[in-house]
Amino acid sequence: MLELDTQLIHYDTSSTWYAQELTLRKKILRTPLGLTLTDNDTITDSQSEHFGIVSAPHSPVTPPQLIACVILTPQNATHYKLRQMAVASEYHGQGLGRRLIAHVEKYLLTLGVTELTMHARQSALDFYIKLGYHTVGETFTEQTIPHVRMTKRLTS
Repeated sequence: MLELDTQLIHYDTSSTWYAQELTLRKKILRTPLGLTLTDNDTITDSQSEHFGIVSAPHSPVTPPQLIACVILTPQNATHYKLRQMAVASEYHGQGLGRRLIAHVEKYLLTLGVTELTMHARQSALDFYIKLGYHTVGETFTEQTIPHVRMTKRLTS
């Protein structure tokens, strides 16, 4: 396994990281389903919080790359929605998703947020359940695949 230096980052849609985020979201979340990333998919991006993990191999000639991302969209003062969680395929199983979720939960607590919800892909349920999320309601289809609403009460 390639040894990596990683850094958690917080950025907005004016950042150069946002362009890499769009590429990662398309590659991981849309292309495998035969879909594209549309303007409707990004309509709330400018009103959302963007977090990622940047990584660069131990080499001075390789530029840093965004290898994981997640978007948090405010629903009200105490409730945010987690959207568009993606980790580059070659970095799956290295704990980056867990690290990113733990970071954003701590960040949200500093804002006074007490509830985080999402529409999770059914294939990711075990991941989120291990992090303390609970399913709410029945399975539904979104972006052509099964999803379920999940929620977590955030506490310090």
